[in-house]
Amino acid sequence: MSIFTPMDPATRGRFAPHYLAYLRQRDGEPSLARRTLSRREAIRAALSREPRPSLGAVRVDPVVFHRNLPRRVPEAGLDRATLWALALAKGNRAERFGVESKLDRYGFEKDGTADPITYVELQECYHTRLLLEVLALVGIECDVGLPSSALTRVGVKLIGQLPRAGLDVLALPFEAIGIAAFSAMRDEARELFSDAPALCARIDALLTEILVDEVGHVHFLRSRLSPARLGVARALLPFARRALFDDNEEVRLLLARRNMLDGFDAIDPDALVANAPDRLPPLAA
Repeated sequence: MSIFTPMDPATRGRFAPHYLAYLRQRDGEPSLARRTLSRREAIRAALSREPRPSLGAVRVDPVVFHRNLPRRVPEAGLDRATLWALALAKGNRAERFGVESKLDRYGFEKDGTADPITYVELQECYHTRLLLEVLALVGIECDVGLPSSALTRVGVKLIGQLPRAGLDVLALPFEAIGIAAFSAMRDEARELFSDAPALCARIDALLTEILVDEVGHVHFLRSRLSPARLGVARALLPFARRALFDDNEEVRLLLARRNMLDGFDAIDPDALVANAPDRLPPLAA
């Protein structure tokens, strides 16, 4: 099954309540005022009480990292660990900017916590936090700030004003590339920190948490799109690729290094989270 495989009509009709029940069980009670989810907060609190895992041989130089963070294009010759860290720092800032701009301007969906989109938006609010937690584990403290590309900032704001039907079509190709990017970040971390098993496991868990969210978002969007509209979404992949990489050269370099710059439409999202116990379960026949 690929990201752009259509769901049959019966599954599409039953998917939203199935997804909402899963979100409530996994994420707990939402607070729209604080933009939090109760079970996510409990997990974050428990992790904060655990000792920080020891670093292995790989180090990210904070001076080099912060010198490159505001740059549109990183310095030539950066080591793998620094490029990985920069990709993490910039990996969710467009989505964060888009969701926060939408919520500040329009608020949550009119049905509130009865709408899966409310949970999806709250999950996006967590993704930057999760990435910053990963960076803190390797000794980097930072804030990601706004997208550096003016084109990205304007484009994200315009996307947020689209009717939901149009936004669903446009969001799916961005989600496809996002899944590839977060998967590449996780795979790169597994190689970089293989000599520090506790650290590697903690990083793996945090990045898998994001991937489980994103796979759920993909299936939710698929359930809202007819085969024809899925075809339009697939045709928009080149646009989504240009728009994302305009603000994140580090992610492009990371995907290129891992031979993942193409084939976004062939990704099997469920395979990326097959070992995650909290992944979205399939809809029963």
